[in-house]
Amino acid sequence: MMSLFVLNITTWSVVIVYFWFEGILICTPLSISLFRIFHSSEDIMTNTMMTRFGSL
Repeated sequence: MMSLFVLNITTWSVVIVYFWFEGILICTPLSISLFRIFHSSEDIMTNTMMTRFGSL
């Protein structure tokens, strides 16, 4: 009974670690791409504002 319990814990920890790593692998590129998209859109906004104020 005790060995089954320990086996269950190890199985769960392996599953949790696996999903945690999967989450990191999936989330990191997503957050990086979102960060880049946000920054590029911010740059585009500043550039358009600058050109508009520059043309004025």
